[in-house]
Amino acid sequence: MKRFTLLAALLLCLLVESQAQCGGKGMKALEVKDYASAWTDFENCLKEDAGDISANFGISRLYGMDPAKKDPQKALDHLLLAEAGWAKLDEKGRAKFEKLGVTTAELESRRSRIEASMLEVAKTNNTVAGFDAFLIQFPNSVSATVCRNYRNDLAYKLALEEGSVEALDNYLTTYPDAENAKDVAKVRDERATAETLKANTEEAMVNFLNRYPAAIQAPQIQQRLNAVAFENAKTANTVEAFRSYVDRFPDSVFITQAKEKLEWLEANGQK
Repeated sequence: MKRFTLLAALLLCLLVESQAQCGGKGMKALEVKDYASAWTDFENCLKEDAGDISANFGISRLYGMDPAKKDPQKALDHLLLAEAGWAKLDEKGRAKFEKLGVTTAELESRRSRIEASMLEVAKTNNTVAGFDAFLIQFPNSVSATVCRNYRNDLAYKLALEEGSVEALDNYLTTYPDAENAKDVAKVRDERATAETLKANTEEAMVNFLNRYPAAIQAPQIQQRLNAVAFENAKTANTVEAFRSYVDRFPDSVFITQAKEKLEWLEANGQK
């Protein structure tokens, strides 16, 4: 049993040593920017072992360095494979790869460069979907906050261009924690107020107050609602209309007039 254990350990060491040696030529070729030789060596390594750490790390670098094959997404894909293999190694196992330049610091540096590159792609494309895709791939990136701000600013711009209160509402629902949320809410409330006053109906004003009770314009809309509802009650000129007004707007400045009119109608047998 002991002999078997020693044999297994020896085989593991030989495997790690073999993996570490594989890709060595490619790493040297990278240093002198001999991209063709580097591709050949790394790809041959991956044919033998798709999870080879040094080869995946090297190819990740190539996708960032080779002008003819730049591809941030493929660079990330291979880096993830290298990181996965690296995480499984102990200190002794990592030492084999460190001789080839694969270190924790280099892996982290490679990731930072890829993140920066992919953020630039997202900025160039300038779409909400593109920024969202970056945030899904790099939720804990140091660039995540920057990306989120770009995304939010663009989404806000698009909402403004659409020009509707609903578009601004959707923005605030989708990005409630956006840094500009308060400013967006202010613009939304101003536009909603303008639309409500233009409509000048009880329904529009009640809808505003139900949806935006915290808006600074809410008291203004409430006062206007009191006045419009009172005018409607006078137009109807019925006991039912004034009784409804008294029940609905007990704090209205028109409440005394409404009660007096209600009493008069009831006293005169009006319905």
